[in-house]
Amino acid sequence: MQSTGQTATQDAGPDDRDLRLLCRPQRGPNHVQRRLISIHALVASAPLPSTLSADYERFRAAHPDRSLVVGDTRWRYAVGGVGPDAVLVLPGGSMRPDSYFRLIGVLEREHRVIAPTYPAVSTISDLVEGVIAILDAERVARAAVFGASFGGYVAQVLVRRHPERVDRLVLSHTAVRHLAGRRPMRVLATVLPALPERLVRAVMWRIWMHLFSVSSDVRAFWLSLLRGVLDGLSKAQLVGITRCISDFTGYRLTQDDLTTWPGQVLILESDRDAAYGSAARAELRATYPGATVHTFRDAGHTALWTHADEYNEIIRSFLRNTM
Repeated sequence: MQSTGQTATQDAGPDDRDLRLLCRPQRGPNHVQRRLISIHALVASAPLPSTLSADYERFRAAHPDRSLVVGDTRWRYAVGGVGPDAVLVLPGGSMRPDSYFRLIGVLEREHRVIAPTYPAVSTISDLVEGVIAILDAERVARAAVFGASFGGYVAQVLVRRHPERVDRLVLSHTAVRHLAGRRPMRVLATVLPALPERLVRAVMWRIWMHLFSVSSDVRAFWLSLLRGVLDGLSKAQLVGITRCISDFTGYRLTQDDLTTWPGQVLILESDRDAAYGSAARAELRATYPGATVHTFRDAGHTALWTHADEYNEIIRSFLRNTM
């Protein structure tokens, strides 16, 4: 089933002043707390649309991080919402659920939502098993799984490793292989740990801005949120996600992997996605031939922001099985 949407977006480029802010390291015993507080400070200080700003502040106030130690790794995650069914929200390269607060707010009206922050680990398997441990801790036997961009990599491996834990699958702006090949990612994963923290942040910001496509009226809000999110991540986390992406380049995902899994799949894509071109989108659709597909027209990688109402309603309807 193929559907389309219509709304124009405008690409925004990086700002050198933003880059200098992001390259400023923070250290000390209250490192994590200061970084999390900086997200709120940056969002609050920018000239933002009042509704978005207020909604985000309410989201953060209502979703204090829960903590779980899995092996020797401490995970943090947010939980909220009501309902008999659970939705697992797996964030993309920003690693935290903050960027998905509007979607989470919609889903929480009818579902229990669990949204992890990725810790500093080195493999997709580490992430999958950590997420399963969180579901166990929250006594969730099965969940609908939403994965966006990098989160789509995690979601696809999760449903193959633990199909009994996944009720249905939403894959947003993702692919079955990374946009960069295996060799470039191995080189980056090898080089990045040796760089100063400010340069690691600079690399990440450039990557994020390459994928950033938001219209001017809300650009300040999302730039401020992303600045705060990146400032809230440690160098170890940024190196870790790079290693995880490098690890994912070794996976080969095919449609035959899920022949006995009975769940439904929703694919969300944009026709102007800077990360995943037409060939990558076609390959994802071919891997899930029975999936429902929605294409956002004249949209980029961040359609969840530029087409928020449409985006959120499509997912809500899919989870309610009303599409």
